[in-house]
Amino acid sequence: MGRRNDHTRKEIKEMAIKAGLEIIEEKGFSNLSTRKVASRIGYSVGTLYNVFENFDDLVFHINALTLKDLYYYVKEKLNSEQGAEAIKKIGASYIDYSIESSNKWNALFEYTRPPESQVPDWYLNKINRLMTIPEQYLMPMFSGDAGTAKKVSRILWGGVHGICSLGVTHRLGGDNVEVLKAMAYSLIENYLMGITQSRTS
Repeated sequence: MGRRNDHTRKEIKEMAIKAGLEIIEEKGFSNLSTRKVASRIGYSVGTLYNVFENFDDLVFHINALTLKDLYYYVKEKLNSEQGAEAIKKIGASYIDYSIESSNKWNALFEYTRPPESQVPDWYLNKINRLMTIPEQYLMPMFSGDAGTAKKVSRILWGGVHGICSLGVTHRLGGDNVEVLKAMAYSLIENYLMGITQSRTS
């Protein structure tokens, strides 16, 4: 196990992020603490605070790994789908990820930052990169209108996210992955149909 001076600052940072993610995967976000992360990597809490600004900074770095993982997970599920079918595939992939990696997925939303703190730009960039996946498939549906594609992407993502939240917490009662996907498909199809018709009428 690593001890003080055994690793560089960069190595300690990487070790702490990895350890924090492991704790979340094993026991959920509620069990994450700087003390547990420090203990797992063999360093003191003080050492962690020399590497990270505070606990919030540590959480942002841990959750950034999940955003990266989710980005590639969704991208790799897409094949030759276009238009609404691609958006449905993205929705289905998001649901699959929320079920398969529920502890990591939940950590993205269980964490509440202090009101006075700011979300780092680099973290926002990872969120925005995720959002660009559906945008590229929506653009042709709206004649290259980037503003509309961005707006629709976020509305649909928010809707599918709500379905995921209900599914992960089992608040729909007797739900399963296929039921959640059917709900997401219905949401996507009907919303896209409605908005495209309103633009042409």
